[in-house]
Amino acid sequence: MAAQSAVLSTERKVGEKSVSIKLSALIEGYERPVVTENVFYELDQSWLSLNHIVQPFAMIINNQFQEVRINRIDLHIKILDTRKTAYIESIKVDKKQVKPGDILQVDVSLKPFTGESFSQTVMMRIPEDALPGSTLNVTACDAIYGQALNRGRSAGKYLPTNFEQLIQYVENMERNNNLMVRVLLAKKGITYKGEGFPSLPASMLSIMSFSNQSGVGTLFDEVVSRVPTNYVLNGNQTIPILVK
Repeated sequence: MAAQSAVLSTERKVGEKSVSIKLSALIEGYERPVVTENVFYELDQSWLSLNHIVQPFAMIINNQFQEVRINRIDLHIKILDTRKTAYIESIKVDKKQVKPGDILQVDVSLKPFTGESFSQTVMMRIPEDALPGSTLNVTACDAIYGQALNRGRSAGKYLPTNFEQLIQYVENMERNNNLMVRVLLAKKGITYKGEGFPSLPASMLSIMSFSNQSGVGTLFDEVVSRVPTNYVLNGNQTIPILVK
């Protein structure tokens, strides 16, 4: 309520705006503050932006694992009366066939609102254990699509089973200004009690996959690169490549 009151007293009631929010909270018993931050594009008042920051923090305060006492909260909000958004227009790779261990150059074309398109280059290393003959999907995406991929490919990692995992989950939520480039690999791992295990031996993977207890889930292995930009991004593009 205090944050909303402060924003209402300073920002325009209507009109396009770019909003940057950073919340830092010092929890009793922890030396390092918990930090959540993100950037947003808004047409009207910044209720949605504030909620996106406050709701994850409320998960910490109301967690099921332990009592939390907050010693200090710092909230920094920067509002610009301008639109800083860009669309992921296309992606291009420097080669359609790769070998395990190769460096793949991915050029992502970004189109700012009312601006000229420009290219962002991201270098991705193909893992040494990539399966020859397999097809890998290279995807460039925004935070919303990336969060959906996270949950689809390793849902168990996003169900915290202790307080430390919850803090890690809140602090590592995808940021709207990050360009994400992901290479989905052909091998699978597992998640167990909120932790990911992408490189288990085949025998252990087989045993754990047929476990007779809860807390075990599928984990699709992938390589992910996040590049900060000056824009709130939207859109996604995918291209397949072949492992020789």
